[in-house]
Amino acid sequence: MASRDLDCRLLAAVPQARRLSDLARSTGASLAYVSRRLTALRERFSVIGVFDYGALGLEEHLALLEYRRELWERSLPYVIAKALLRGGKRPEKLLLLVLTPAGRARDVADILGVDAATLRRVKVFRHRPDASSLVACEDGRLAPLFHAFESVVNEGVAPDFKAQPLKRVDGIDLWIVAELTRNPFAKLSRLGAARGLKQQVISYHYLGHVQPLHLYNAVAPRLQAVLVGRVLEVEVERGLEEPAAWALASLPFTRFSAAEPGKGLVHALVYPGEWELPLLKALDACRSMLDFRVAGHVVEGLREYTVPFGEVVERGSYSLEILYEALHTPGSGRARWQAYEID
Repeated sequence: MASRDLDCRLLAAVPQARRLSDLARSTGASLAYVSRRLTALRERFSVIGVFDYGALGLEEHLALLEYRRELWERSLPYVIAKALLRGGKRPEKLLLLVLTPAGRARDVADILGVDAATLRRVKVFRHRPDASSLVACEDGRLAPLFHAFESVVNEGVAPDFKAQPLKRVDGIDLWIVAELTRNPFAKLSRLGAARGLKQQVISYHYLGHVQPLHLYNAVAPRLQAVLVGRVLEVEVERGLEEPAAWALASLPFTRFSAAEPGKGLVHALVYPGEWELPLLKALDACRSMLDFRVAGHVVEGLREYTVPFGEVVERGSYSLEILYEALHTPGSGRARWQAYEID
């Protein structure tokens, strides 16, 4: 099998795979060969494990804020993505994706020092080439198919992946989620041994708690190092926010899109490059999209993070003290939490 043909089959198999053996079985290649090709692919593609945050007791919010140095420069628990948006010489805005403990968005906004209305409850979509009708794999490269863009939006259907909520979340669960977010094929036994965790403990938490929350693996070309990103703000017909966000996420140059249900708004972080003009034409031609604009250009590089782990859960509830300490009293002592930056 030619390596580029295998690359296309691997890209299609990665979203639903949980182990390297799943990829070998799906592609018909040997485990060793699949491992080598996946390592090579990850130099060109980002592979991120996507989990049901709602089942973890967390809600996704998007915020567009005036630039504040501490929010941009400091690593903050629950902030899983940050982008610096420019429209001129000076930074103008920050885009944040924030996980808030269920029902505590107002408390998080208070700690961040922003109006509660600034945190917009969203549903986030990421690219998965196995489920997208708007992408083709050509010579190991993902290419967008714009001709069906409007029909995907107008179908009014978006995937609704959900898992059974956990009754109780603990630090080991969050650690496993963080490891598999940054590398869905990580060897947990080896990583756990370095933390003093026994195989039986890891297996119990993974099989009983975390595995059902692992929805799919997102795949996106590594474009942000060479292309200027755009944050698009799209007005859509009410009721089509999620289908519109799904259509945008189905394009391979979209890092993520976020639908604001009931508000007629979608935000998407895109790196279209050579496909920028066809994208603008597709947006313009889609009658369900009422208007769109560039909210800012991403020129400093997107920063993405996993869920926090460590001393994050206290007496069965998420601690917001760690967010306050990270933002307002940094360096006051040993951090009680940790999060991985996703490369």
